[in-house]
Amino acid sequence: MKRCAVIFFALLIFLSACAGVGSPFTVGSISPLVSVQAEEMEGAITYEVFYSMRVSNALHEPPSPLLGFSATWATERSQEDGLLALEATLGATHDAHLFHMHLGEAFPVAFMMACLVEQKKPVVVVQPPAHALATSWAEEIRHLAGMFGLFRIPMLVVFYPVPADTHWDAAAYISTFNQARDVFAELAPSAAFVWGVEAGLENFAGFYPGAAADWVGLSLVLDAADGEGDAFLRMFYHHFHQEKPVMLDVSVSHFTPDGHRYRVFEAAGQLAAFYQMVQGFPRVKLVNYSEVHRLSARGYDFRLHIDPVLARAYATAAADFLSQTQARAAFAEAVAVAGGSSGGANQTNQRMRSAFAAHAEEGRLYLDAHTITQEMGLPLPPGWRGQMPRSGSAPVPLDESGLQAHVCHETRQVYLLAPA
Repeated sequence: MKRCAVIFFALLIFLSACAGVGSPFTVGSISPLVSVQAEEMEGAITYEVFYSMRVSNALHEPPSPLLGFSATWATERSQEDGLLALEATLGATHDAHLFHMHLGEAFPVAFMMACLVEQKKPVVVVQPPAHALATSWAEEIRHLAGMFGLFRIPMLVVFYPVPADTHWDAAAYISTFNQARDVFAELAPSAAFVWGVEAGLENFAGFYPGAAADWVGLSLVLDAADGEGDAFLRMFYHHFHQEKPVMLDVSVSHFTPDGHRYRVFEAAGQLAAFYQMVQGFPRVKLVNYSEVHRLSARGYDFRLHIDPVLARAYATAAADFLSQTQARAAFAEAVAVAGGSSGGANQTNQRMRSAFAAHAEEGRLYLDAHTITQEMGLPLPPGWRGQMPRSGSAPVPLDESGLQAHVCHETRQVYLLAPA
């Protein structure tokens, strides 16, 4: 009963955003036919599309996203005042803390103990030794896995993340990743293995190790000068979100060596925009901010805790991200229950974001056929060969799709359910 009450309360919070006059949100009995407001009929209006899908839970996959942070100074200070002092400076609390190391370096005992004492999920990024892919370090990998195995707590290990400018051989990389995964499964079974890449890696799918990865991860630097980071994130997310939970590791520089220019307020705006944007990616289950990045050596400064403007911007963005994503996760569960779907052993119904938008035109909502066939794995309505009145494409009208739906016109979102 308590769990149901929490879900219902979170559902009310989420629905409050859609509770405007003239902005109906279908609740209770789910209606397959939803009209579009008259003032939106002059042109095609784009709607985000979400759908419910039963997926197998990955190791340590949480029901709602976690917030993480990494900074070198926090791990260099004493166990008593390290991570908590960082959070006090930032004005934000975190579920996870991240540590960077290279294979062959000393094991981060102090960091792991601090996470254990302060009840934070440890996330450790293990880079190859000497900044190069090494395939002959079997003993070092086995020693590292044994050290992690001493800490019988849930943790994430990002093993050998692939840089954007890599010259590694993909087949050798996958072989090394698979061997390391087998060793960790034996010696450190509480460690979830994360396969990660850096935004901009063109052939990222060629380095994907498949079932050996529990999670997938993406590291990106926010840059308002171009939209490549956002575009890569969307492409990466839609490639993997039905298979694996996604971890994001993000950084933004408030100083650029190009012209020796400070850009504090611009960086603060980028932080707010990013944490708001990723609210629309439901299977992003960990967002970590890194004050440490390989570009730091070139003069870029990614530290937030040294500037009160950045710290306040981050605290606000992080708090909004957590509140909104937790409410939406509870809403997704409530809708799935209302639709009569249920998860089996180690499975849950999760909200998925479609890569294809819906459009409202001349009073009707139209779904992209790819959403129905490729993403939801359902057949198209028998005999449908229609077209949108203006665009000339051939999507499927929502009211003829056979799908049940919740629609929020104010936020322009459609939530689909498969037929019972």
